Amino acid sequence: MFNMTNNYSYATHAPSFFQKLSFLKEEGVEKKLDIAELLEKHRGEKHLVILHEFPDPDAISSAFAHKLISAEYNIDVDITYTGKISHSQNIALVT
Repeated sequence: MFNMTNNYSYATHAPSFFQKLSFLKEEGVEKKLDIAELLEKHRGEKHLVILHEFPDPDAISSAFAHKLISAEYNIDVDITYTGKISHSQNIALVT
């Protein structure tokens, strides 16, 4: 199994993801952004994202996006999978 954790603090280095989405409210999009409330309820927790065997780029990048967004709420996310990442472009995503 491969663990994609590292020592970077995305919460302190990346601009707020939700600040970037503020244009949605300004343009009258009526859908409420509930994800911020959900993540706030889990502040300080530790989560594990388990990918399917032989993960593809969509699975890898989705898990990593979850890790980056969750870091803004002090949620520690570990990503793991079984199997092998076989294509060079997929290997580049996890190294």
